[in-house]
Amino acid sequence: MQTKNLALLTAALLLATLTGCGSSRESNGAQTAQTVDVVGGAQTLGITNCASCHNSGTGVTADWLLSRHANVNAVPDNTNPTCTVCHDQIGDGQLMSAAFAGQPNRNVVGCESCHGGGEFHFGLGLLPYPQPGPAQCGVCHGLDQALFHSTTDNRLINDTHFDNPATTDIEGMVVKTADQKGCQVCHFNGHNPTLEINNAWAASAHGGHLLTVKDAAATVEERIAAAVTDADAPGWVHYNWDQTTGTGNRASCQRCHTATGAANYLNNPATYDPTNNDFSHLSGWTAGTGSPQNEMLYCWGCHSDNKGSLRNPGAITADYTGQDVTYPDLADSNVCMACHTGRESGGTIAAKAADPTTNWTNLSFINSHYLTAGGTVFSASGYHYAGLVYATPSNLHGGIGTASSIGTAVGDNGPCVKCHMSTAGAGESHSFAVVTKDATDLITAINPGFCNACHTGALALVAADLNTLRSGFEAAIGALEAQLTAKGFPFQANYPYFAAKNWGDATTGPNNMGAAFNYNLLAHDPGAYAHNVRYAGRLVWDSIDWLDDNSLNNSTVAAVNALGLDPAARSAALTWIGLARP
Repeated sequence: MQTKNLALLTAALLLATLTGCGSSRESNGAQTAQTVDVVGGAQTLGITNCASCHNSGTGVTADWLLSRHANVNAVPDNTNPTCTVCHDQIGDGQLMSAAFAGQPNRNVVGCESCHGGGEFHFGLGLLPYPQPGPAQCGVCHGLDQALFHSTTDNRLINDTHFDNPATTDIEGMVVKTADQKGCQVCHFNGHNPTLEINNAWAASAHGGHLLTVKDAAATVEERIAAAVTDADAPGWVHYNWDQTTGTGNRASCQRCHTATGAANYLNNPATYDPTNNDFSHLSGWTAGTGSPQNEMLYCWGCHSDNKGSLRNPGAITADYTGQDVTYPDLADSNVCMACHTGRESGGTIAAKAADPTTNWTNLSFINSHYLTAGGTVFSASGYHYAGLVYATPSNLHGGIGTASSIGTAVGDNGPCVKCHMSTAGAGESHSFAVVTKDATDLITAINPGFCNACHTGALALVAADLNTLRSGFEAAIGALEAQLTAKGFPFQANYPYFAAKNWGDATTGPNNMGAAFNYNLLAHDPGAYAHNVRYAGRLVWDSIDWLDDNSLNNSTVAAVNALGLDPAARSAALTWIGLARP
């Protein structure tokens, strides 16, 4: 026995001498191939050995004991080798009571099931897999596990972690199987990888509403095949977003429509270059052809490590054509602002107007892009008619989550994070839902409890108030659409949204296109009535005011009354717009 112990100690010391403290690992935390070869065959010692250091009082073990891997509910609890090959790989389950006082024996996925044998560890030494990766997790969470749980979809991951490259729809996420952190980049909670945040994300727009699509399936087979389509989430499906070069490439879109592009842009907007975006984890990808697979906004697009830390782009400068706009530094909300300020602003049209070579009789519509809430909040994205004021210092929403707002603080990380990630409930922050809606799309609850810190007394908000504001806003932009149609600029549902190219002469053309721009901007920012109601109101008022008689003479109310709208719609529009410019 003494000889064996001496041999083990000698081997451990030799390994330590050869590798040094940490020198056996790459910069990303993975061990080198040489080290894995040395320790890869290490014997397992059992969970009682692990518990001699990692007892139930340590954070690692306390987390693990709460996890599914520790199987606190003892399901399943049998010795069928078909089950125990994953549910109790090395027999740790029968050692639980000896390892941890008060813990009953039951099937568990213990330390060495994931980290490999601890023969050379001794508390400080090497483990085969210090950070278990897709190869280790895939032993039990691989695609073939449907064979064992063909009637229990909630025990599968291949329904949401596999995207069929034979289709252009999205059946699931694409895991970076060659990256040792390929699983941990989305399962942040260390030794208790709870799924609440993941599930909320998967039901959100950032996740393409993937979980909603999956949950609608009737059988496991249908669930695995169920896919996010262009109708469900065009922002992730509509184009071959990962094609970087060649005809029809989407290089300029990748910073927001792919996780890879978002991660690289958010790391350093000033040096971002889409030609450096590497999508080689996608099936058959080349820069010139892209891949039949597409990414969504995966966890690692916004988060920089497996602890959930956010990337830090700093204050965002939107590079609108002809007019860059630098938005305030909003701490963590900068991550959101990077993709929610639009691709063009009304300033783009103003820059065209300043160019004497612009031919307003043959000019394609300039599209603001979509979901431009950041630009709306800060009164920066619309077309501004000359001589009028659009700044809205009374709109305090831009200060939410900063030192300048009542009821919130600088540590709340800006308006986007504070408003869209304050929903109560485990993981619900990543639903990004400010309101709860019923099956008819009516708002039934306002989720962030802090809203009425400012909205007090007669201004206190309830769900019915938001429904009224929303219906009024929709009626108002409906009136603007009707005025555009009457002027000869009908809106169409699909890109480029306005087929017209003859907008008038150098005097009328910019203002006509500006009215169309404002409609398109607000129609694609459905929360504008809450983001900055006064700014949205001014854009609508001025656009209608101009369109009816090519003059800014406060004729908006008369113009709406003359449109022949349904009486209820006309009343709702005028109630929201008001009788004078907001």
